[in-house]
Amino acid sequence: MRAGEVRTLAHQARVGPGVSVLDLCCGVAGPGRMITAESGCHYLGVDYSVSALATAKELAGNLPCRFEQAHLPPLPKGRFEVILLLETMLAFPNKDALMGEVARALEPGGRFAFTVEEGRPLTQRERTRMPGADTVWLIELAELTGMLCGRG
Repeated sequence: MRAGEVRTLAHQARVGPGVSVLDLCCGVAGPGRMITAESGCHYLGVDYSVSALATAKELAGNLPCRFEQAHLPPLPKGRFEVILLLETMLAFPNKDALMGEVARALEPGGRFAFTVEEGRPLTQRERTRMPGADTVWLIELAELTGMLCGRG
Protein backbone atom coordinates (compact mmCIF):
# COMPACT_ATOMS: atom_id res chain seq x y z
CA MET A 1 0.00 0.00 0.00
CA ARG A 2 1.09 3.54 -0.61
CA ALA A 3 1.35 6.01 2.26
CA GLY A 4 -1.69 7.96 1.06
CA GLU A 5 -3.79 4.79 1.02
CA VAL A 6 -2.69 3.91 4.55
CA ARG A 7 -3.55 7.44 5.71
CA THR A 8 -6.98 7.24 4.08
CA LEU A 9 -7.72 3.87 5.69
CA ALA A 10 -6.52 5.11 9.11
CA HIS A 11 -8.66 8.24 8.75
CA GLN A 12 -11.72 6.17 7.80
CA ALA A 13 -11.09 3.93 10.84
CA ARG A 14 -10.88 7.07 13.00
CA VAL A 15 -7.35 6.42 14.21
CA GLY A 16 -6.31 9.40 16.30
CA PRO A 17 -4.65 10.48 19.53
CA GLY A 18 -4.98 7.83 22.22
CA VAL A 19 -6.88 5.34 20.02
CA SER A 20 -5.80 1.74 20.67
CA VAL A 21 -4.69 0.07 17.43
CA LEU A 22 -3.80 -3.59 16.92
CA ASP A 23 -1.95 -4.26 13.65
CA LEU A 24 -2.06 -7.93 12.64
CA CYS A 25 0.76 -9.36 10.51
CA CYS A 26 2.57 -6.03 10.82
CA GLY A 27 5.93 -7.18 9.42
CA VAL A 28 8.40 -4.32 9.86
CA ALA A 29 5.39 -2.09 10.69
CA GLY A 30 5.92 0.62 8.10
CA PRO A 31 2.23 1.62 8.01
CA GLY A 32 1.91 1.27 11.80
CA ARG A 33 4.94 3.41 12.52
CA MET A 34 3.66 6.07 10.13
CA ILE A 35 0.16 6.26 11.63
CA THR A 36 1.58 6.25 15.16
CA ALA A 37 3.89 9.15 14.32
CA GLU A 38 1.13 11.10 12.58
CA SER A 39 -1.83 10.36 14.86
CA GLY A 40 -0.53 9.68 18.37
CA CYS A 41 -2.42 6.38 18.61
CA HIS A 42 -1.52 3.57 21.03
CA TYR A 43 -0.07 0.96 18.67
CA LEU A 44 0.56 -2.77 19.08
CA GLY A 45 2.00 -4.60 16.08
CA VAL A 46 1.89 -8.40 15.98
CA ASP A 47 3.76 -10.68 13.62
CA TYR A 48 5.09 -14.24 13.55
CA SER A 49 8.52 -13.19 12.23
CA VAL A 50 11.02 -12.46 14.97
CA SER A 51 13.39 -10.80 12.49
CA ALA A 52 10.66 -8.52 11.09
CA LEU A 53 9.72 -7.45 14.61
CA ALA A 54 13.37 -6.75 15.48
CA THR A 55 13.56 -4.46 12.45
CA ALA A 56 10.24 -2.83 13.38
CA LYS A 57 11.48 -2.10 16.91
CA GLU A 58 14.72 -0.63 15.61
CA LEU A 59 12.96 1.56 13.04
CA ALA A 60 10.35 2.70 15.57
CA GLY A 61 13.03 4.46 17.57
CA ASN A 62 11.30 6.63 20.17
CA LEU A 63 7.79 6.13 18.80
CA PRO A 64 5.38 4.71 21.39
CA CYS A 65 4.96 1.44 19.49
CA ARG A 66 4.79 -1.99 21.09
CA PHE A 67 5.41 -5.26 19.29
CA GLU A 68 4.62 -8.89 20.06
CA GLN A 69 5.55 -12.12 18.34
CA ALA A 70 2.62 -14.50 17.86
CA HIS A 71 1.06 -16.97 15.47
CA LEU A 72 -2.47 -15.78 14.68
CA PRO A 73 -5.19 -16.59 15.62
CA PRO A 74 -5.71 -16.25 18.54
CA LEU A 75 -5.24 -12.51 18.86
CA PRO A 76 -3.45 -10.95 21.83
CA LYS A 77 -5.50 -10.50 24.99
CA GLY A 78 -7.14 -7.14 25.45
CA ARG A 79 -9.60 -4.95 23.61
CA PHE A 80 -8.82 -2.50 20.84
CA GLU A 81 -10.66 0.36 19.15
CA VAL A 82 -9.14 -0.43 15.74
CA ILE A 83 -7.74 -3.64 14.31
CA LEU A 84 -5.71 -3.38 11.10
CA LEU A 85 -4.95 -6.21 8.67
CA LEU A 86 -3.15 -4.90 5.61
CA GLU A 87 -2.44 -7.04 2.55
CA THR A 88 -2.43 -10.34 4.45
CA MET A 89 -6.04 -11.54 4.59
CA LEU A 90 -5.14 -14.21 2.02
CA ALA A 91 -2.71 -15.83 4.50
CA PHE A 92 -5.52 -17.03 6.78
CA PRO A 93 -7.06 -20.35 5.72
CA ASN A 94 -9.84 -20.11 8.33
CA LYS A 95 -11.21 -16.62 7.92
CA ASP A 96 -14.25 -17.36 10.06
CA ALA A 97 -12.00 -18.13 13.05
CA LEU A 98 -10.10 -14.90 12.37
CA MET A 99 -13.37 -12.91 12.24
CA GLY A 100 -14.43 -14.44 15.55
CA GLU A 101 -11.18 -13.34 17.16
CA VAL A 102 -11.47 -9.85 15.68
CA ALA A 103 -15.03 -9.55 16.99
CA ARG A 104 -13.86 -10.65 20.46
CA ALA A 105 -10.92 -8.22 20.51
CA LEU A 106 -12.78 -5.12 19.29
CA GLU A 107 -14.25 -2.76 21.85
CA PRO A 108 -17.94 -1.97 21.37
CA GLY A 109 -18.08 0.36 18.37
CA GLY A 110 -14.59 -0.75 17.29
CA ARG A 111 -13.46 -0.79 13.67
CA PHE A 112 -11.81 -3.55 11.62
CA ALA A 113 -9.86 -1.86 8.82
CA PHE A 114 -8.38 -4.22 6.27
CA THR A 115 -7.49 -4.84 2.68
CA VAL A 116 -8.58 -8.00 0.94
CA GLU A 117 -7.29 -10.08 -1.90
CA GLU A 118 -10.53 -11.59 -3.09
CA GLY A 119 -11.19 -14.24 -5.65
CA ARG A 120 -12.28 -17.78 -6.13
CA PRO A 121 -10.36 -20.25 -3.96
CA LEU A 122 -7.57 -22.16 -5.67
CA THR A 123 -8.44 -25.60 -7.00
CA GLN A 124 -6.42 -28.59 -5.83
CA ARG A 125 -4.69 -28.68 -9.22
CA GLU A 126 -3.75 -24.99 -8.93
CA ARG A 127 -2.42 -25.62 -5.40
CA THR A 128 -0.14 -28.43 -6.55
CA ARG A 129 1.31 -26.26 -9.32
CA MET A 130 1.75 -23.06 -7.32
CA PRO A 131 4.83 -22.42 -5.17
CA GLY A 132 3.83 -21.29 -1.67
CA ALA A 133 0.20 -22.31 -2.17
CA ASP A 134 -0.05 -23.07 1.55
CA THR A 135 0.05 -19.30 2.19
CA VAL A 136 -2.68 -18.34 -0.30
CA TRP A 137 -6.29 -18.73 0.78
CA LEU A 138 -8.48 -16.55 -1.41
CA ILE A 139 -12.12 -15.91 -0.62
CA GLU A 140 -14.93 -14.55 -2.72
CA LEU A 141 -16.07 -11.11 -1.62
CA ALA A 142 -19.69 -12.20 -1.06
CA GLU A 143 -18.55 -14.97 1.30
CA LEU A 144 -16.28 -12.60 3.23
CA THR A 145 -19.04 -10.00 3.47
CA GLY A 146 -21.37 -12.67 4.84
CA MET A 147 -18.82 -13.63 7.50
CA LEU A 148 -18.35 -10.02 8.52
CA CYS A 149 -22.08 -9.40 8.74
CA GLY A 150 -22.50 -12.60 10.75
CA ARG A 151 -19.96 -11.33 13.29
CA GLY A 152 -21.45 -7.87 13.52
